[in-house]
Amino acid sequence: MSLLKYRLKSGKSPQGRQKIYFCCHPDDFDLYFDQVCDDIFSKEENCAIYYEADPRGRYDRGDLLFQLGEMQLFVVPITRRLLTQPSRALDLELPFALGKVAVKDALTGKDVFRHIAVLPILFEGDLVDLFNETEPFDGIQFLDKYNEDSTAISYGEKLTKFLRSVIVSGEDDEKIRSEFKADIFLSYRKIDRAVARRLMEHIHRNDFCRDVSIWYDEYLVPGESWAEAINNELDASDLFVLNVTPKLLEEGNFVWREEYPTALNSGKPILPVMTEETDEAELSAMYDHIEEQLVRESVPGELEEGLIWGLVRTAGKEELLTPDDDSAHLYYIGLAYKNSVGVETNSDRAVRLLEDAGKRGWRRAYLTLGGMYEHGDGVERDEDRAIQYYRDFIRLQTPDFGTSKQGDLDLVLAYDAIGMIYVNRSRLADAFDNYAELNKLIDAMTSCFGSFKQINLPTSYERLGFIKRAMGEPAAAQDYFSKALQARLNPPITTNIATAEDAAQGEDAAAYNEFHTTMGLAVSLYSLGEICLQNRDLKQAEEHLTKANQLFAELAQEKDDRDLQLDLNKSYTRMAQLKEAQGDRRHVVEYYTKALEALEPICKNEGDIEARSMRVVTTAFLSGWYRDSGNLRKAYELICDATDEAEALTERDQRPKMMNLLSTTYGRRATIEKLMGNFDAARSFCEKEIKITEQLVKESEDAEYKRNLAIAYERLAKLLSKSTRYGDDELAITYLLKDLEITKEHAKDRNDLQAQRDLSVCYDALYNAYLRVNYGSALMYGVKGLLVSYYLAEKIGQPKELYELGISYYDVGRICADVFEVCFKNALALCERAYRESRSPEIKQMIKNLRELMKLDVNDIEFPLGPGYCGSLNELASQWLGGEWPDRDYEDISPFMGPTQGGGAPGDGDTSTTDDEMLSTGAGCMQLLMLMVIGICGILQWTGLVDIKGFMLDKLGPQGPTIFAVALFAAFASTCVPWWRLGKKSDQDEGASD
Repeated sequence: MSLLKYRLKSGKSPQGRQKIYFCCHPDDFDLYFDQVCDDIFSKEENCAIYYEADPRGRYDRGDLLFQLGEMQLFVVPITRRLLTQPSRALDLELPFALGKVAVKDALTGKDVFRHIAVLPILFEGDLVDLFNETEPFDGIQFLDKYNEDSTAISYGEKLTKFLRSVIVSGEDDEKIRSEFKADIFLSYRKIDRAVARRLMEHIHRNDFCRDVSIWYDEYLVPGESWAEAINNELDASDLFVLNVTPKLLEEGNFVWREEYPTALNSGKPILPVMTEETDEAELSAMYDHIEEQLVRESVPGELEEGLIWGLVRTAGKEELLTPDDDSAHLYYIGLAYKNSVGVETNSDRAVRLLEDAGKRGWRRAYLTLGGMYEHGDGVERDEDRAIQYYRDFIRLQTPDFGTSKQGDLDLVLAYDAIGMIYVNRSRLADAFDNYAELNKLIDAMTSCFGSFKQINLPTSYERLGFIKRAMGEPAAAQDYFSKALQARLNPPITTNIATAEDAAQGEDAAAYNEFHTTMGLAVSLYSLGEICLQNRDLKQAEEHLTKANQLFAELAQEKDDRDLQLDLNKSYTRMAQLKEAQGDRRHVVEYYTKALEALEPICKNEGDIEARSMRVVTTAFLSGWYRDSGNLRKAYELICDATDEAEALTERDQRPKMMNLLSTTYGRRATIEKLMGNFDAARSFCEKEIKITEQLVKESEDAEYKRNLAIAYERLAKLLSKSTRYGDDELAITYLLKDLEITKEHAKDRNDLQAQRDLSVCYDALYNAYLRVNYGSALMYGVKGLLVSYYLAEKIGQPKELYELGISYYDVGRICADVFEVCFKNALALCERAYRESRSPEIKQMIKNLRELMKLDVNDIEFPLGPGYCGSLNELASQWLGGEWPDRDYEDISPFMGPTQGGGAPGDGDTSTTDDEMLSTGAGCMQLLMLMVIGICGILQWTGLVDIKGFMLDKLGPQGPTIFAVALFAAFASTCVPWWRLGKKSDQDEGASD
C-alpha cells in the first residue's frame, strides 16, 4: 500500500505528471497545504502534489524513501514549529532530498545520495537566522511568502521562475516523449515495485536503450479503468517486459489475470526477465509460452540479448543501434532523465546529455544546467557553477537577441537567476552590474515579439532602483524608479515582429493583459512615490502616491484579491504619512482609516498573521497621529487595541519580526501613558520594550533592531528626566549615551537621511538633558546637533528641515552669549524662509518670539554661559567636530549669512522686509493702539469727564460694560502674551523621537 496520497488540479490520474512532494511538520499541514497547492497549480498544471497519508503513523523507512526518491521537487513550508520541534520531515525526509541520507543502489548495492530540488517557503516571515542555523538547510535559498525584499521580485514571480527551472512543462513533456525511439511496457506485481525499478535502471544501462521509454502502472488508482489504461499503453508499446519473481505464482494476481493475457492477445513481443529465482515449472503452468524467451537478469549478457531480440529484431527498431547525437534530441532526452519522463531519474546521465547538447549548440541546455546547480536539482548545489552555465547561455543567446520569442524570455530568466544569486549573497554591486547589463540590452531593442520591451524595460529599471535603495543610495534609486515610470507611461515604440498566432493570443502591446499593465503602473508609481517621501521630495511624492493610490483602489474594486488588499493598505498608509509630512492634518485620519478598512476583509481570517500584524502597525500609526493632535483619549483607545492584538499575535508566533512589532507597540504605548500622567505604566512599557529589543539585537545583526533599541533607550531616558516624577537626570543621560553610541554606529556606514535624522534627535535629547546638569556639555551636543541639522537642511531644503535648523541655532544661541547674535539672526532667517513656504502658525509664532528677543540688549539677558566662553561658532565646531564632518567647510556654520549679514535669505539683502513681516509688525502696533484707546476711555470714565459706561449701556445694552472689560483684557493679553511665550520657550527641552 502506498504511503503517499496526491492532489491534482484536474484529471483522475497522476500518470505522466511531474511529481512534487509537500513536506511539512504534521501540525502545519492543515494550515498550508491548500495554499501551496493553489500557488503551484496557478503556475504549473503538469504536476501532481504528493503528501503523506499518515505523517504520524508507522512506516517502512525503505519504502518511504523509495517513493520519495521518485519526486522531482520537495516543497516545504518553513515555520517555527518545523524548525524547533522533531518531525519526520526535518529528521528524515528533507535530509534525504538534500543528499544527507544514503540509500542502497538497486544494482550495485553501494550507498548513494540523492539530490532532489527543495523549495523552502517562509510562511511565518522573519525566520531567516533560525532557518540558516537549522540542519539541513545550510546555504539553501528560500521564497518568502509575505515579506518584501530588496529585489522587489514578488513571491509569485519567484515561484514561477523556480517551477519553470525545475519542472517540465506540458509542452516540453510532449516534446520529450516524441524523441523516444521505442517504448517498453513493464509489467510487475506491486509488491515487487523496488525490483521492477531496478530492472528499469538495468535496461537503460545498455547504451542502445538510452532512447527507450518504459511505462509501468504504479500510479493507476482505484476508480480508473485499469483495463482501458493498460490497453492504451500496450497499443503504444513495442515490447512487453515481464518482471518475473515468485510473487507471480500467487493465484488471482492482476498480472496473471489481466496484463499478461492482454499482452499475448496483442501480438506484441514478450520478454520475461527473471529478477528473482522462481520455479519455472509452476511459471510455465500459469503463463502460456512464457518459457520461450525467458532470460535471467543475473546472467551477464542475457538481458541485453533479450532486448535486442525484442526491440531490434522483432519490433524493427534498428535505429536504436545508431546513436542520435542531434543537439535537440540530446537536450530532450537529457530532460527525460533529469525529470523522470518515461525513464527513471538519472542525474549523471542527464548532466552528460545536457552538456553534450550545449556543446553542439543547443543553448537552452546551459540554462537547464544552471537551474540544476542553482537549486540542487539532481546534483549538489553549486551556485558558482550555476552562474557559469547561465553566463554560457547568455554568451550564446545575446547575438540573436530579438530574433526568438522564447530565446528573449530565456535571456531575461538567466539574468534574473544570476541577479537573485548575487542578492541572496548580499553582493549588491555585482547584482547591480548584472541588471545594468540586461537593462542596456533591452533598451537597445528596436523590434520585439509583442510587448516584450514594454514589459521588461521598466521592470529592469525597477530592479536597479530596488538594489540601489538596498545599497543606501536613495537618490540613485529615485532616478531609476523615475525611468521605470516613464517607460510605463510612455512605452517605447518598437516594431512588432510577432507572428499571426502570437497576435491572436493577445500579444499586442496595447491590448496585452490590461489588469497586469495597470498593476505594473501602480507599483511603479508607488515605488517612486515611496522613495520620494523618503528623500523628502514631498511634491513629487504626492503626485506619484496619489496616482498609485487611485489605481490600487480601482484594481481592488475589479478583483477580490488578498495581495491587492495588502497593497491598498500600504498605499493608504503612505498617503497618510505624506499628509503628515505636509502638515495636512485634515486628511491624515481619512487615509489611515481607509488603510484599516482595506485590511478588514482579510483579517477575518485569524490565521492571516501578516494582515493582522499590518493592522497593528496601521492602528499604532493612527494612534500616534491622535496623540500629536492632542486627542489623548482616542490615542489611548487605539494604542490599547494595537497592544492587545500584538500580544495575541506573539502568543501564537514568536518570530523576531513579531516580537519587534510587539516591542515598538509597547514603546508607543509608553509615550501615550506618559502624556496621560501614568508614569508607572509608561516606565513598565518602556522596560518591556527594551527587554524585547535587547534580545532581538543579541540574536540578530539586523540594523533595524539596533535602531529600535536606540529609540527605546531615548524614550526611557526622557521618562526618567527631571521633567517627570522620577527626576533622575544622571540615569537618563546614561541611557541617552547608549542611544548615541548605537545611533552613531548605525549612521556611520549609511548614506541615507533617516540615519542623520536619528543622529539629530539624539543630540537634541542630550542637549536638553544636560541643560539641567552641565551647560558646557549641553552646548557641545547643541553644536553637534546643529551640524547635523545643517546637513539635512542643505540636502533636503524643505520647510520642516529649515525650521529645525533654525531651532538648532536658537538652542545654541540661548545658552552662550558669545554666539547669541549670529545664532539668532540665522534662526530668524531660516524661520522666515520656512514660513514663506509652509504658512505654519507654529513657525510664525517663533518668528515673533525671535524678533522680540533680538530687540533686547545682550547685556540685559542672563546667559548660562556668559561672554568670554568662546570666540565663535567656528571655534566651537572645530573643538567638537571629532571628524564627523571632515569634508565640510562651516563658514560661521551658516548657509544663509555671515556674522555681519542681515536677517534675510540668500539674495534678499540686508534690510528687505517681507509682506508677512509688515503684517506681523502692523498687527503688533494695532494691539498697542487698541490698548491705549481703551485705557484713555477708562481714565475719562474714572474722572467723570465722559460717561463711557452710560454710552455702552445705551448702545450695547446690559452687556455693554462686560464687552468693554473683555476687550480691555484681550488688548492687554495680545500685547503681553508674545513676551510670556518667549520666556516659556526657553523651558522647552524635549524633542520627539517616536
